[in-house]
Amino acid sequence: MNDIYNEISKLTLKFRDIARKYVRDKNKVDESVQELMLYFLQMNPDTLKSIYDKDGIDGVTRYGAVALRRALTSKRSNFWYKYEKYYTNLDSYSVYITNTDNYISEDNQAKHLYNLPNEKMGTYKWVQLRK
Repeated sequence: MNDIYNEISKLTLKFRDIARKYVRDKNKVDESVQELMLYFLQMNPDTLKSIYDKDGIDGVTRYGAVALRRALTSKRSNFWYKYEKYYTNLDSYSVYITNTDNYISEDNQAKHLYNLPNEKMGTYKWVQLRK
């Protein structure tokens, strides 16, 4: 199996060229190829071995090209959920911080990258419910 993984790692440049057909951003290309390598590592070893035994490294290349195309073009892929959906959401909320103490006024309601996970939605009051 290690021989197959070594051969797949040599295909990194070829997979980058394939990814550049669908995406122009270098970071997305690198992230998608990295996700493809992770996909191969998490793949069922028997399936990967049968692909390699049947068609050799050319079959693995074609299989990786299809998986890469689906990852970059489909909104149901793991790549889209990990990178596109998350970072697109962050980019729409991000604002440049101009002051040094990173103070956010409550009137501003701006969402910054450093406070996005611990976002304060409003003032909560505890009210005792009576019968």
